[in-house]
Amino acid sequence: MRFNLEYLPNNINSIQTIIDIAINHLQQSSYTLKIILNYGIFLLRSVEHHPNKQRKEIIQQFAKKIIKQCFSTSDNIRPDGTTLSKSYPEACSILADILITDLFPILISKTMLDELSNSLESYIDEAWHLPQIDSFINTFFTQSLLSSTKLQSSFQIDEHSSMISFYLKNKSTRFERVNQLINKIDKIFFINTNVQRIALHSQKYKQLIDELIQDNKCLTIDKLTNEQCKLSTVLSSKTKNLKLPGLYINILSSCYYLLTGKQQQHITHIILNDYLRDKDVSNLDKLKSLRILRSLSSTYNETLEWLQKNQDSQLVIKSSDENSRPRSRIAIIHPLDDIILCLPATFDLTPENFLKHFDLLKTKLNASNAKFISNAMLSISIKISDEIFLKSYLEFIRNEQFQKFGITANKEVLRLLIQYVYDSSLIITVIKPLWDRHPHQDIRACLILILLHFIGKSHSDIIWNILEQAAYDEYFPVVQTLFASYRADSRWPLSKLRYSLKNLFETFVNQIQFKILDHPTLLEARVYAWSYLEYDYCHTNELISKAQNLCIRFDKDGNVLWSNAFQKIILFYKQNKISSLDIIIDIITKIMSYRDDIDTKQNAINNQHDLPVYRRIQTILTNLMFKINEFNNEKKIHFRSLIPIFLQFDKVLTPLIGKLLMKIAQNKEDIEDGLKMLQDNLPEVYFERILIELSSFLQKDDYCHFIKHLSVDEKFDLAQWFIMEKNRPLFVLDFLQDYVFNQASIDREKCQNILRCLRQSKNLTVREKAINYNVPWKDDDVDNDD
Repeated sequence: MRFNLEYLPNNINSIQTIIDIAINHLQQSSYTLKIILNYGIFLLRSVEHHPNKQRKEIIQQFAKKIIKQCFSTSDNIRPDGTTLSKSYPEACSILADILITDLFPILISKTMLDELSNSLESYIDEAWHLPQIDSFINTFFTQSLLSSTKLQSSFQIDEHSSMISFYLKNKSTRFERVNQLINKIDKIFFINTNVQRIALHSQKYKQLIDELIQDNKCLTIDKLTNEQCKLSTVLSSKTKNLKLPGLYINILSSCYYLLTGKQQQHITHIILNDYLRDKDVSNLDKLKSLRILRSLSSTYNETLEWLQKNQDSQLVIKSSDENSRPRSRIAIIHPLDDIILCLPATFDLTPENFLKHFDLLKTKLNASNAKFISNAMLSISIKISDEIFLKSYLEFIRNEQFQKFGITANKEVLRLLIQYVYDSSLIITVIKPLWDRHPHQDIRACLILILLHFIGKSHSDIIWNILEQAAYDEYFPVVQTLFASYRADSRWPLSKLRYSLKNLFETFVNQIQFKILDHPTLLEARVYAWSYLEYDYCHTNELISKAQNLCIRFDKDGNVLWSNAFQKIILFYKQNKISSLDIIIDIITKIMSYRDDIDTKQNAINNQHDLPVYRRIQTILTNLMFKINEFNNEKKIHFRSLIPIFLQFDKVLTPLIGKLLMKIAQNKEDIEDGLKMLQDNLPEVYFERILIELSSFLQKDDYCHFIKHLSVDEKFDLAQWFIMEKNRPLFVLDFLQDYVFNQASIDREKCQNILRCLRQSKNLTVREKAINYNVPWKDDDVDNDD
């Protein structure tokens, strides 16, 4: 910046020479031109607030010159980065003048309309605010396009819609300009969405809109073209085949209130009798058009009449394989007839009409449309009084014929009971009678989901009795519904209960969820309960007791459940719900005590029963190793008391034990204490192998956290301490080579001395590694090739 503002004004000729050389030497390089163009725009922005007017003028003139030079060399370059912001008004004005005089005329003369369209938005943010740009775009549409058949043959209303949008940005002139497009140039401009939207807001075009929709047929290009049409020949094939329900769907959705009653009537007829029946219209667009009918209040009666006449007819449904639109959940909807059937539920009708529609929905209900009809019934329930709706609804679900609609339909309709949780009498009159009939298992799961919303209301004894039965249900999805994790949704009743009625939720956990830990038949349910039990709200001592018993069981239940149970105990220790490691130690020692009785009998019988006690201890040790970093430093140290127990059980667990010790260590003394413990319990040869194996973990992030925070010199001191004072060169030799010797800031003389010592070691493995190691240093007097 200092160069540009201070030195550039005095060295303009030199910099200009450099730019000339670059352009002349690399004429075909758009990359070079883009760099120069960006530099010129950067200069205009940088000098905007320069206090020295003379220097500012010099820099601006230079920037204008090199920008013009770029445009004269190539008319197909674009700046990188963001557009020039409105916060630089002077720079924007200068650049706009250059664009209008040096770039845009060239693009128009060559009919490069794509490049012109892009350029209008590539250089200046909201360029249409600038008078000179606004004047240019106005001249383009009122003079250039109107008078040039060459431009007309290149201008595409659909592909160049951004230019039309740019032209209509200014609110004060948009109505006048829409008139220019439609009446002075070509009526086919009405196919543009912005033109349509503005025309709908103007009374001036009411007659035009009426003419286009009065035949109750879709709006097509043919309705907008005539023999004198200048622009229809250059429309894309997609636009030429365009069919609209009067206007664009998004315009109808947002501006329906601007339609007259007569226009609403025509558009309703178009949608129902033409648009929905057209096989070339996608299902997604048909679905969108149906949503418009909800807003056309003046034609509700006509829509209802149409529905009554056509309720048994099948509409043309476009196959998703034929649909050229991107595949999506909505785009491939097939039951469009079901959606139409439910449409009146979204209208604002009288209670009598709503009840008539409700009766119709009851007769049409089946498994395939149950979701749509259930949602329609819900809409009706919201729009009329609860008393009126409940009377008809309860008569329906209590009728013996209701079950014949099938499980899916029954579930969807029954869920409407959730809307009436304030009426606790429904527990006695509807939910309990249905539950007592022991309906299909999926219906039972649905009833429990509904009942959860009623917790905390009256008739609690009935609620708890049903929930306790559900806890021991033989169908797993019924049991699943009793856990908040079944639905990851904050609106889920158990999630709401947890935060609003904590005491009641605690009762639910201990009385219902806890019960599932002892499910008499479903092992799957017990596994799920151990995984998703709300342990923060349960009786800790009772849960620990169950976990202890499972951890030392080697039957089918124990083999499946013990791991989850042990995880809960570790979690309780982490959360200080267990004060010491005594419970964990007791579990481990009891498991070990079964070794002779179990491992010797089941050894190598098959893959599932190969040394079960050993495998369980191995799993416990592995889990502790992965979990240890979740504990604070004080608790980490306590886990050292487990090491002698594991070593006493089986020394071949040493690789895992060593890793655990490395994770626990807080300093070099802790590491040494751990290594000494291993050395005292292992044969020399085996210990040496373990020492080499553990050395690779010295610099890993999950091990010995304190080491990665040491400086290079501190790492050297640590390695030297293990070599010179503790005689453990094998443990740190690789660490020295990989993380110390190769650092530029290391004291080379210290390194040479320690290497000399290692090369004289009595341990042949150490000597071999040290002798074969070459330091990565270069002589100071050797020139660097770079």
